[in-house]
Amino acid sequence: MLMANTKKVDMWYEPRNIVQKTNGFECEMTADDHAFLCGLLKETRPSTILEIGIAEGGTTFIIDTVMRLIGQAGSMVSVDISPELYWDKRRETGYVYKEVGEKKWLKHSFIIGHTIGHAIKKVIEKLNGKIDFVVIDTTHIIPGELLDFITILPYLHVGTTVVLHDTMLNISRGLSKNPLYVTTGAMGASAVATKVLFTTVSGIKYSSYIDEQRSFANISAFEVTKETRESIYDVFFLLTNTWLRFPTDEQIDEYRRIIRNEYDDECNELFEYALDTNRVISQNMDSCSKIGFHIPFERLPYGSKVVIYGAGVVGKLLHAEILQSKYCEIVLWVDKEYEGIGKPISNPNDIYSTDFDYIIIAVEDIGVYSDIYKSLIDNKNELKGKLIGPISITQR
Repeated sequence: MLMANTKKVDMWYEPRNIVQKTNGFECEMTADDHAFLCGLLKETRPSTILEIGIAEGGTTFIIDTVMRLIGQAGSMVSVDISPELYWDKRRETGYVYKEVGEKKWLKHSFIIGHTIGHAIKKVIEKLNGKIDFVVIDTTHIIPGELLDFITILPYLHVGTTVVLHDTMLNISRGLSKNPLYVTTGAMGASAVATKVLFTTVSGIKYSSYIDEQRSFANISAFEVTKETRESIYDVFFLLTNTWLRFPTDEQIDEYRRIIRNEYDDECNELFEYALDTNRVISQNMDSCSKIGFHIPFERLPYGSKVVIYGAGVVGKLLHAEILQSKYCEIVLWVDKEYEGIGKPISNPNDIYSTDFDYIIIAVEDIGVYSDIYKSLIDNKNELKGKLIGPISITQR
């Protein structure tokens, strides 16, 4: 099964199998993701390659291996905004490929510490003015890959292949039982930037369905056509979605410079509208983050007798909200530092002599919540079904 109006890619697993034997090889793309990428490289045989988003550098290594196996000489530039690996600051971005040394096949350059908006001129110089193949794998949240693609499109030619990774990330993370993946924007439901770009952009599209997993591959691609540029307004319109990560002023200026020089007035107006609107939204979210929180009313029957555990910022906000809403009755408010705080805060030990329905652990930090949860359960296991928390503070 394929997505509508898409072409199938002949999956090629051999390069990944070879590279996996290398000591220290790490990569966030799966074997199926790499088989898709390798199959496209084998089919298109590009001579110039741009990689946006590097992380460990495992995919960089895979691409180099493919080109060696098919005997295709060429040049590649890899760009990443972060000098350090985003999930382990002790390691350099691209360290896997950097350690390959004499095994490298391609003429390769890293451009580290800059967005593609800043780096595009150097990229064009290093690739002799021509980009045949692009891999985009950056933030996954809007505006992320949308701005990446808008930035590079003027420098692509008809026939350039653009690969988008994590086009199904929101599904795989959303189905995960890991609460970090389910609730965190960049890892969960909001990780849709490459998906919406793939479904909106015009071009000859490629996708793959993994029968054994009964799911679409987490990677897709398209070939740039004349219509890709003609219908780019549709991609600009995607920028009117909420931006979950707002670029710095310097980064915005880098994008704006290219957009002003390369796109028409309508696209420029839409970019500025999306930018201005999302700046206000971002400021509103910042303001809300100082006072906003989520009371789990869905787990509290109306009129419940509750104990609030915690008298910090979250506890005080929760206390005020419950008093105002009159949704439930506060029968006790406790905190470990009750002696220093004073009334109306009581000793947590008073919980065991109080008649209540639920205890709301009014903290945001999951570690603090876990410590309080464990101490309560250790003292009285029957409390297990009566504990609610942690309380989520609204964050941008």
